[in-house]
Amino acid sequence: MNTEAVMTEELKNLVDSELKVFIWQLSKGVKPGIEPIPKADLQNLTREDVVDCMVKHYCDDAGKIAVQALRNMKQNNLAKQLELKLPKVQQPVQVEERNAPVSMRSVQVEERKLQSIQPDWCSPDRITPCSQQFKDRILKEEKNEASTSVYEPTSRSQWKGSALLITNFKFEKIKDRKGAEIDEANMEWLLEALGYSVEMHTNLSGEAIKRAVKKFSKRYEHRDADSTFVVIMSHGARIDNKDAILGVNFHKTDNPNDIFFVEEIFSNLNSVNCPALINKPKVILIQACRGGTAITLLLYCHFSLLVVFPSYFFLIYSSCTLQDFRRGGEEGGVDVKGGGFQSDAAFESDAMFEADAYIHKEKDFACFMSALPNVKAFRDPYHGSYFINYIVDTFSTSAHKCHIFDLFTKITSRMVNDPEFKDMKQKIVPCIDRTSLEKRFYLFPGL
Repeated sequence: MNTEAVMTEELKNLVDSELKVFIWQLSKGVKPGIEPIPKADLQNLTREDVVDCMVKHYCDDAGKIAVQALRNMKQNNLAKQLELKLPKVQQPVQVEERNAPVSMRSVQVEERKLQSIQPDWCSPDRITPCSQQFKDRILKEEKNEASTSVYEPTSRSQWKGSALLITNFKFEKIKDRKGAEIDEANMEWLLEALGYSVEMHTNLSGEAIKRAVKKFSKRYEHRDADSTFVVIMSHGARIDNKDAILGVNFHKTDNPNDIFFVEEIFSNLNSVNCPALINKPKVILIQACRGGTAITLLLYCHFSLLVVFPSYFFLIYSSCTLQDFRRGGEEGGVDVKGGGFQSDAAFESDAMFEADAYIHKEKDFACFMSALPNVKAFRDPYHGSYFINYIVDTFSTSAHKCHIFDLFTKITSRMVNDPEFKDMKQKIVPCIDRTSLEKRFYLFPGL
């Protein structure tokens, strides 16, 4: 099914009188800056003809404009359905544009890359591809430097590796996460556009999340992968000063143990339990609250209701001396030659580690979370989560030339300066957490 077929299918849910209103929207322009379609071109058209006319006038933006027109008509359910379906049928990367000169559209994207998400924002329909020249230059510079500073891709294909995507939005005993299905569709689209094969799970208990993460860590494909992503989106909390993902059966009194601790992602993907990903970037994205007591305020904007939370606190960690370390604590290293791994399926020999028999137990992680500790995250039932929307928008427009930390910084800057929170005491701030990348990690989308 292509974009035109999806749009036509959704327009069939409009009765004739509603279709006339939809066509009227097109003739007036669905929003400022969008050129209206001449009335003469919209006369006596069937639903299929309307879609053809939109594609003729708006090309790749036809789907987005249809979503906006439906929203203008208060057909929010249809708009959401169409928005969810579009990423699945639109091509994430336009191959024929991969080595094309920069277009005016690209310039406009570049100009807005640090702006805030606008009220009429729709999911992108393509990701800006990396040029072969840029990739060659980055890797050449890396080889010329005294020390290796860039994670070099091991695969020559566009496949980067496997990604795990877990989304909880329907809960048995606590409030559902409306809008999370939009986040799921957007993240699936983005990960596939970046070159990852996506393993998806929906509405899992804490124990089921644990099993899914453990099983994912044992995937044979990690041997040939450049990197991996783990994305979990759910309700969350801080329990015993640790980040916890709530399972779909969680209840604070009836079932308080239906949780999954974020730290278990690290332990499952570390050098001991996932040797196939040693020295490979492991990116963790968490959309979940991290505790906090809510103060409810009504904002008069396109978001229905936003929840604001008390100011966060800072955790200050002191350093320890070598003498302190010797008195207790984990070493942080793993004996490769001595059989320190639980599974050696990923290694046929230890030749690659001959220079150093010990490797780091946990390294090459990049964890990006939607909020600071003891602060809740924001999600809109019609548009999805702020954090995920900013990730999708920033990665799709900047991943072709920025490494992962630059992308995280851009996202943080955009969220910190979001105008929706300009006059509010509390702000939205994502958090880079427990990160141990030793090099710059470029995604090189499209290559």
